[in-house]
Amino acid sequence: MKSTVAKYYATLISDFKTNEKRIMKELEDLQRDNGRRKGKAADLGGAMEATEEIRQWEDHLWDRERLQKEFTTNFETGLTLDAAKEKGAKFGPNELTDKKKVSKIVMFLKEQTGFFSLLLWFGAFLCFLAYIIAEDKTDKSNLYLGIVLAVVVFLTGVFSYMQSSKAASLMDDFKNMIPKKTDCLRNGKFDKVDANTLVPGDIVRVTGGEQIPADLILFDCSEMKVNNASLTGEAEELLRIATENNANVFESPNVAFFGTECKTGNGTGLVFRTGDDTAIGRIAHLT
Repeated sequence: MKSTVAKYYATLISDFKTNEKRIMKELEDLQRDNGRRKGKAADLGGAMEATEEIRQWEDHLWDRERLQKEFTTNFETGLTLDAAKEKGAKFGPNELTDKKKVSKIVMFLKEQTGFFSLLLWFGAFLCFLAYIIAEDKTDKSNLYLGIVLAVVVFLTGVFSYMQSSKAASLMDDFKNMIPKKTDCLRNGKFDKVDANTLVPGDIVRVTGGEQIPADLILFDCSEMKVNNASLTGEAEELLRIATENNANVFESPNVAFFGTECKTGNGTGLVFRTGDDTAIGRIAHLT
């Protein structure tokens, strides 16, 4: 019985390692399908899908005339105060909303009691039980196997918890990257406004050292360089060129993303995405 139990759980661990990625992908697919029905996605697979959708954006490829028409704005005078107020009611504040927070203890217990974790905990229990009821206590193979299983499942749960905690803290990190005030053109003149009042169609101006207050399509730049590390992880400073574009919005020189930093120079652009609808907002809520 002892050797059979040991052999069974050794095979179980091997199968677990082999099939983990495939099974987790299937679970993510199921969660993503449920997320679509509820209007939300809740996993990394959904985040990857959202990233692909962002790459299909075409606004940055439009010419000035179409941008002014589609966003009902004017590059010379900006939005009127009434138009900005009306759009504010439609699109909501330009800020990232909080995800529902789960307490750390609940998150830790969840990682320790997943399907595979429970299976291995049960295996460890059987090993300990086999050792306890065995008449020959000199054979400690079941005891050692039980200890190994318990340690493996516990450490795996701790590692998963650390990863989940890191992902949960991303939203707070993103919020720290959002400026409080920004230069916005309304009623024909630039003035400092609260960044969370920006709406699609607003014309804003950023300079070196400032955070980008929304997703912008740039139409005027002067030696402007941005750091997209908060969005893409790349620390390299990227030159922005208003007269050039790329079908992939992430690689388009005429786009500056919400929460990234303008390192040098200055630029003026059209707000085309705000709040949770920005690239960083969509990705943040799906991780």
